[in-house]
Amino acid sequence: MKQNLNLFDKLPENTLSERLTKLRKTSGLSQESLAEKLNMDAKAYGKYEQGKTLPPVERIIDLADFYHISCDYILQGQSLPACEEAMHYLTKFPEKEQKKILKILEYLLSVFEE
Repeated sequence: MKQNLNLFDKLPENTLSERLTKLRKTSGLSQESLAEKLNMDAKAYGKYEQGKTLPPVERIIDLADFYHISCDYILQGQSLPACEEAMHYLTKFPEKEQKKILKILEYLLSVFEE
């Protein structure tokens, strides 16, 4: 009897879906609001978090861009480098506040470079 395997069967159980869920919840978004921001169907996105389907490469890139993280983190669960982690938290603030925070960081970096 032939087994029907897909690519998702070769990944550790639910790790990808758990990372997607954690990223979304940490950002304070519902599945519906995230799907809307990514211009996709909420049910289709929900299947990624449920582990029923794998996102296509283009969607993984969209998610990485949205969260300001690397595709490696989404795919392999590698720890976020400090810079990426800071950018991830920065996205929780409104754009106007993000600019202020970046200016403060630039100032602090200039002080430490002297």
